[in-house]
Amino acid sequence: MAPVPTLFVKQLDGSYTALIQRMGNSTYGLITGSRTFPDLSGHWSRLDIEAMAGRLLVNGDWEGRFRPDDAITRAEFAELLTDGFALPEKDARMTFFSDVDPSAWYSPSLRTALSFGLIEGYDGGLIRPDSFVSREEIAVMLDRALHLTEYKFTLHCD
Repeated sequence: MAPVPTLFVKQLDGSYTALIQRMGNSTYGLITGSRTFPDLSGHWSRLDIEAMAGRLLVNGDWEGRFRPDDAITRAEFAELLTDGFALPEKDARMTFFSDVDPSAWYSPSLRTALSFGLIEGYDGGLIRPDSFVSREEIAVMLDRALHLTEYKFTLHCD
């Protein structure tokens, strides 16, 4: 089971239509859920994190906490992007990086992010999966991911 980007449109009769945005064809089922984390109480991001958890995009840690103020690693962000945009795993045989164990939990997400051009490596055959991702890297990866969709967006500069 994997999340698929879906837009719910309310019809005039009060019913909803689900517009599934997916590269490829498959069988789909709609699920809903709710989840909260004890360390989100009063946090500015609580509603957004709970919405992502309800869509199975984020899970929190083994202690049941989310840790909303912790930094996120490049591997974690690659997984969030590939799951959030429902990108199919591609080219598992591609040349990989010396600092990535092929059996690591994040290996499939990194391969997918690399194959779609969302993330790049560093000199010396490294991708640094455990390094914290910078805001600049997040902006670049999000921009690249948004260009894979038909979503029209406008940049606003403050």
